Amino acid sequence: MFKIGGKIELELTDNQMTYQYTSKIVDYKHDHLHIQFPLNQTTQKTSVLHDGTMLQAYYYADGQIYKFITEVTGKDYQTNLPLMLLKVPDQARIQKVQRRDFVRVDAAVDVAVHPAYQEKQPFTTISTDISGGGLAAILPAGHELYQGDKVVCWCVLRLNNGNPSYVKANGEIKRLFCDDRTNHQKASIHFLNVSPSDQQKIIQFCFDRERYYRQMK
Repeated sequence: MFKIGGKIELELTDNQMTYQYTSKIVDYKHDHLHIQFPLNQTTQKTSVLHDGTMLQAYYYADGQIYKFITEVTGKDYQTNLPLMLLKVPDQARIQKVQRRDFVRVDAAVDVAVHPAYQEKQPFTTISTDISGGGLAAILPAGHELYQGDKVVCWCVLRLNNGNPSYVKANGEIKRLFCDDRTNHQKASIHFLNVSPSDQQKIIQFCFDRERYYRQMK
């Protein structure tokens, strides 16, 4: 499951504060991941975590996300690049985030919607929420969409590094409704086909946004 060069994210909770780190896997042997010293996502500085530190780990592979609890068990200074060792739990303790468990977050993402039928006009709009499995978007006046219509969505995601990332998703209009709070017409779009790399970007965006909201509370 673990691949050399794969990305891993770590969460440390200390005194009700949560700190996020990212790193890359350099080696995997003897039930331990050997990773680069992690980068603190707030300070953008390399961090040295003490042995015995317990962490929530997220690992992304083939468009899927896995999570597990791990412990820092040591350091390896024998290589040119200092490494940190993480204990990998039994397979039964590694959770695969199922599609129904995709995190849905409130987010105004720029979206270009192209109906599958060419006689229907494409339009640009913003989402009101998004997850790895779909999104809700505000509909413009005079739209031509109906429940069951197939569409192609191009979304612009702003990741933590500030750079835009463009993802494409084929979807289906599952519901058309009016938001009672804003009086906006909206469409609930279910993703039918998303490339693993694009879905991973969406999942990453949602987890980043969720963590941001959690820190703001």
